[in-house]
Amino acid sequence: MLGSPYESRIITRVRTFSWGIVDYRMNMQHQANAPRFSSAVAARHTDVEMGISPETVGLLDKMEHRVAIQPDGSGGERIAIGLASGEPLGASDFREHGKAVGY
Repeated sequence: MLGSPYESRIITRVRTFSWGIVDYRMNMQHQANAPRFSSAVAARHTDVEMGISPETVGLLDKMEHRVAIQPDGSGGERIAIGLASGEPLGASDFREHGKAVGY
């Protein structure tokens, strides 16, 4: 289960959580800690969190995106059941000061 509270971009955040875990094989905590970005493609505007590499910001700039470096955005907690172990797994996002607990 993935979620993002109080966020106007819930779909974007949950999709990003899924990509990190499924496509890039990141563990849940590594993905939770990773810097994020969001983009309004039609407006060529991209907000990035601190921690996105200067090279990436430069590439976006070359593609004529208006890039704005933002403080940390909102968080989202991750809860899952391990496929191999059947154990509950969780990751807490430092942006929300919460903790994921499984039992």
